[in-house]
Amino acid sequence: METWRRILADSIVKPKDLANRLGVDAKEIEAIVGDYPMRITPTVMATIKEKGDAIWKQVVPDIAEMDDFEAEDDPLEEDLMSPVPHLVHRYPDRVLLMVTNQCPIYCRFCTRKRLVGKPGFLKKGELDQAIAYLREHTEVRDVILSNSARS
Repeated sequence: METWRRILADSIVKPKDLANRLGVDAKEIEAIVGDYPMRITPTVMATIKEKGDAIWKQVVPDIAEMDDFEAEDDPLEEDLMSPVPHLVHRYPDRVLLMVTNQCPIYCRFCTRKRLVGKPGFLKKGELDQAIAYLREHTEVRDVILSNSARS
């Protein structure tokens, strides 16, 4: 198995596994990851030194995530700037093309939580739409490839 596949396979994605490793409340974590998935790679897990440290806050689900009911699903308004699926055209000469919904880790502060962890990659027809859009918009000089959860 390739190294990156092994790393993903060995990642913490289940609340009970996180509870066993860090002593958190598995039921509380379950309530969060139903809406906002969790993935913590072994490398990132090894960098957590203590409860509440910076890496902990980046990757360990916190029940406070569920309190922000008034937060927008799309705070950067990327959906409004998406002329075709998976393509965000915010700046005149560059676009963001999101090729997958998967990330190696799921940051708890991600501005694309609405997309993260849902199965899916850019489909051929959607890629064709993005290419056609780019052919029509010759002002675009940069195409940034990204997964949906990071830019």
